[in-house]
Amino acid sequence: MNDAKKVYTPISSTESPKLHDGSLAHDATTYRQALDSLQYLSLTRPDIMFAVNKVSQNMHKLSILHWVSVKRILRYLKGTTNYGLFFNQQLSTSLNAFADVD
Repeated sequence: MNDAKKVYTPISSTESPKLHDGSLAHDATTYRQALDSLQYLSLTRPDIMFAVNKVSQNMHKLSILHWVSVKRILRYLKGTTNYGLFFNQQLSTSLNAFADVD
């Protein structure tokens, strides 16, 4: 993955995800480990949340197509390392809420 090309979207907009494409199953342990890491990362990277959710729905019937989708998310992350949410510890911890009682 070090020499992988960057992509500009975490999920393909032209290809619809299929449940099973007839290819052999990929290693389930590696797939789940990568997916666990992506789910944890989506806490600070909400831009990948939809794509991670889509690839998470196929854990019961894995194929090479699903592993390619996970690698695409990783390639997107490689090109967008400066994106994300920053939580500052010095900010006030007060909670402000607004309501429109119309």
